Amino acid sequence: MDWLDSSTPYSRRLGVLLLVDLVASQYVWTQVASRPAGRQRLLASLPVVAMNILLPLLFAPDGEVITLVAIAFTHTWLSNFKVAALALNRGPLVEPLTFAQFAVVLLAPITPQLAASRGMHRVGSVGRLDQSCGTTPQLAARFLAKTAALPAVVYCITITSPSGVLRECLYAGGLYLFLGSIMDGPASSMTALVGIQIAPHFNQPFASESVASFWGSRWNLTASNTLRFLVYDPICDGQWVARPRGRLPARAPGALRGLAACGCFAVSGAIHEVMYWYCQRRFSGLWFTFFFIQGPVCLLEMKVRRAFRNKGVWFPWWLQVVVTITALMTMAHYFFFPPAVEGGLADNVCASIHRNFVALYQFVRTKAL
Repeated sequence: MDWLDSSTPYSRRLGVLLLVDLVASQYVWTQVASRPAGRQRLLASLPVVAMNILLPLLFAPDGEVITLVAIAFTHTWLSNFKVAALALNRGPLVEPLTFAQFAVVLLAPITPQLAASRGMHRVGSVGRLDQSCGTTPQLAARFLAKTAALPAVVYCITITSPSGVLRECLYAGGLYLFLGSIMDGPASSMTALVGIQIAPHFNQPFASESVASFWGSRWNLTASNTLRFLVYDPICDGQWVARPRGRLPARAPGALRGLAACGCFAVSGAIHEVMYWYCQRRFSGLWFTFFFIQGPVCLLEMKVRRAFRNKGVWFPWWLQVVVTITALMTMAHYFFFPPAVEGGLADNVCASIHRNFVALYQFVRTKAL
């Protein structure tokens, strides 16, 4: 059952969402971040975590699926993981920020750039946290380009009705454009409003030369960063609460890093199942399987690549890209796409995007006349 009756105006429910966000930002700023890291912060953060789990229920899984997916992603996943990381003295919210910056980082689907991994005190890879995703004009141009390309992909799916591999490729491209647009939009405005640099969201994911690089440094980095802060780092450090600033943990052994990576994929699979439930009101099981198997696949891939390198065998980059994307699409064919297609979720999302863009076109045309 949704919080509010479906007859409640959409604008009123958005107003409720905005009010809750403002209160939650102030609460986390004053009541969570001010407490000692660990149990006290974790207990203080529970009301916000619970509220973020409930917020997607403000919207119906049929006609408002785009809003529902966006809120589930930004609040139930990203915001909750950032708050949980803060409780462990980790993540972007432990950085010295103004309240406006703190609220933006908490609520928006962004990760601030961390120069030289300033706040993480990490040993080893920092992913792309120390890189910038670009200037405000560049982000705005990227947002407009992806937003313009998205309806073209949806048109190809809904009107031409391709089948097989082509349809799944269009689904993958549409997902990239959808996620990219809802991230580049907030990032382009927030960098100008509150004066923070943003770490990259994506990095040419379809040019990945390995499955590990696809997930670790190219695809949906905003989401993978939350997993890095909340799951990977604590396992590698050997403790949940981060060490005091200035005390660097020793670099974790390879086996522990592999375990941490598998833990990230397991948590990712679980949160994807939660998002699937919001849209379908049931779990699929296959989405968890799809993400869970990525850990063993990455570990096996590393062993195979190392064996070839030790024998002096090197493959051209384009062949590595072809093998990587083929492997990912094959796994998605069996585990990711079936729940989305058979349950009608993919068609529902495409139809909703199509309706929204048609309404926008008609509105602009009417105003122009």
